[in-house]
Amino acid sequence: MFQLYTSNRLEDLAVLLAKILAVSPPENPFDDEHILVQNPGMAQWLKMFLAESHSIAAGLVFPLPSTFVWQTFAQTLDDIPAQSEFNKSFLVWRLMRLLDTRLHEPEFQALSWYLEEDDTQIRRFQLCSSIADIYDQYLVYRPDWIKSWEGAKRKTPS
Repeated sequence: MFQLYTSNRLEDLAVLLAKILAVSPPENPFDDEHILVQNPGMAQWLKMFLAESHSIAAGLVFPLPSTFVWQTFAQTLDDIPAQSEFNKSFLVWRLMRLLDTRLHEPEFQALSWYLEEDDTQIRRFQLCSSIADIYDQYLVYRPDWIKSWEGAKRKTPS
């Protein structure tokens, strides 16, 4: 069952969650409770809070909203792949391939110099990881930017 609780105070939500988990444990003790959180830091804080209030924090999964929605789609629809193309780890490798095709362009000259002595491709991977992380944050905090970019992409040149 999906239940939604909102508040502008995380502490109040944490106390409410602790009470809900205390009075209504899952029917099957081996089933995980899925608790959506805004970011991984919030998940870590919530685990610590629940461990302190219950003396243990086990059987809890803290997916981000995008992960939860994608998993729900994948479970219910037949033609949805198991992993989203916009998943951060997937996007890193996609960006690495894309970067290879663009480094010769003048706009990418500074990056080309930065990656010049990168025989192990560690710099390239770290750079693409940072960019993927930024795009992931844009999906959450700047969806208007994403919509604007998509709109510009759809426009045909005059």
